[in-house]
Amino acid sequence: MLLGGQDGWLGSDDFADQDALWRRGRSVQLPLGVEAARQFPHHAVVRPD
Repeated sequence: MLLGGQDGWLGSDDFADQDALWRRGRSVQLPLGVEAARQFPHHAVVRPD
């Protein structure tokens, strides 16, 4: 779980979006394999400046 949520920006809509799961002892499962990740329709490309 990430303290600060997905984006970590204080005051953002997503700042505490993972807090409730953490309090219940739950987590978010992320696909780590290429084939598992391909099921998701969105992706981000990160390029150096």
